[in-house]
Amino acid sequence: MGVSAALCNAALSLVEKTLLDRHLLEGIINIDVSTVGENVLEGRSRYGAHRAQVLFDNPLSLAEYLLYSIGAILFWYKPSRPRGTINWIAMGVVLLGVLQTSARFPVVLLTVSFMANWALKFNSRLRSEQRTFSSFVLIIIVSTSTILGLYFVFNFETFLPAVEKIFFADGDRQGYASVVSRGFQYTVITREIFSNSYYGILGEGLRSDVVERLDVKLDNFYLRLLIEGGMVSVITFLLMLIGLTLNSAASMRKLRHLDLAPVQFRFFQRIFLGNVLFFSMFVVAKLFLSMNFNNYLLFLFAGAQIAVSYRLFSKLDYERISPA
Repeated sequence: MGVSAALCNAALSLVEKTLLDRHLLEGIINIDVSTVGENVLEGRSRYGAHRAQVLFDNPLSLAEYLLYSIGAILFWYKPSRPRGTINWIAMGVVLLGVLQTSARFPVVLLTVSFMANWALKFNSRLRSEQRTFSSFVLIIIVSTSTILGLYFVFNFETFLPAVEKIFFADGDRQGYASVVSRGFQYTVITREIFSNSYYGILGEGLRSDVVERLDVKLDNFYLRLLIEGGMVSVITFLLMLIGLTLNSAASMRKLRHLDLAPVQFRFFQRIFLGNVLFFSMFVVAKLFLSMNFNNYLLFLFAGAQIAVSYRLFSKLDYERISPA
């Protein structure tokens, strides 16, 4: 059902961008500055070309929704002919739909997510002592990346000349402005929150006016969490996402201890692989998106992961701890 909805939205984005070259609902609903705001209208075009958004409130929300369907297309269906051919066609339609939004973040999102998916899948196949070492290496890589990222955030002005040389070398003023805007919002918002609201521990609440006060845009969900709930919310949210991702990876490893038919084993393995990809995608996507529009999908996938893993492994865990 979810894949069908994604394919419908991808097809509609092709119609909107290539045939209509305007918003799909233009003429049916009133879309102007007075009804949706100037910032929303600014995001509807890039380099003078219309950006598809179909029934979503923003092209980025549409791109995010379509990208989340990739896990279901890749892993939740058996890749055998003729269904395997259908899967690749569906993947092509979804990616074409993403291209119609002119969003830049999908390149980073897909690269990082598939690398994380491969690393966790590789880790799940190792023996216990090998897995300990590989997990240690992974923690070192993630920790180092986090420290470097935080240093970049708090010292963005220092890196501004390099950013300008990379992103404005070809005269791409719009792309340069987008990168600089994001860089500055990380810097000024985090500094503002950490200097107030109990050193950033609790945030300023849902009614915070920090974005208006600092006159910046908000393009990061973790910054939204920091503003509204402080570091407590950010850390809790990240721990939940990391826990769900690791639980999905661990579920793939524990499948080998169950007495399952080959067809059943592959079916559940693909479910857990799809969940790993979704959760890793979600972690990365929220670095570029502040909207809550697609967040309900997180709780649907989380509920499915918890329910399936509990039903599969509760008996196995019970047998392990029960006396002989």
